[in-house]
Amino acid sequence: FACNGKLIGAYRFLGAYDACGTCPHPVGDFTSPRDTEGHGTHTASTAAGNADVHARIFGIDRGVVSGIAPRAHVITYRVCGPSDTGGCLASDSVAAIQQAVLDGVDVINFSISGGTDPYQDVVELAFLDAYAAGVFVAASAGNSGPGPDTVEHLGPWVTTVAASSEKRQFLAKVSVRGVDGKKL
Repeated sequence: FACNGKLIGAYRFLGAYDACGTCPHPVGDFTSPRDTEGHGTHTASTAAGNADVHARIFGIDRGVVSGIAPRAHVITYRVCGPSDTGGCLASDSVAAIQQAVLDGVDVINFSISGGTDPYQDVVELAFLDAYAAGVFVAASAGNSGPGPDTVEHLGPWVTTVAASSEKRQFLAKVSVRGVDGKKL
């Protein structure tokens, strides 16, 4: 594939995860900034994807899409192992947030749950440090809603962002054939 130059740095902050005896790396996991599950890739492309691109899924044109900040550059900070083997440890996230501040980033996009006690949670307090350094922090509202008290990342120094879905449908024609090859 052609590199578009948006990714200008990549770090792996999994020191605590690596030291955890109950957090093994499964076969196929990368011991690099690359994520196996694709979550980081998905959020980075949502944030800084190109503008006015025709989206094609399985060869079908789905229309024109754009990233939120198409001219942005991205530095990735991998802080989670695979979710089925321990996931994310707070000390790894804090180390990455501190590095992002040192790198002089303008925005931290944290698409990971947590932060229900902002004055005691070390990750939320690291966000407070980032905010004090002039970094805009956007964090996931979590995946537990829509009931009361299900929003995460409650610190007033964090912009909590919730996902939504649209009522849309993709039309397709289906032709069903029997075992003899004839249309049913």
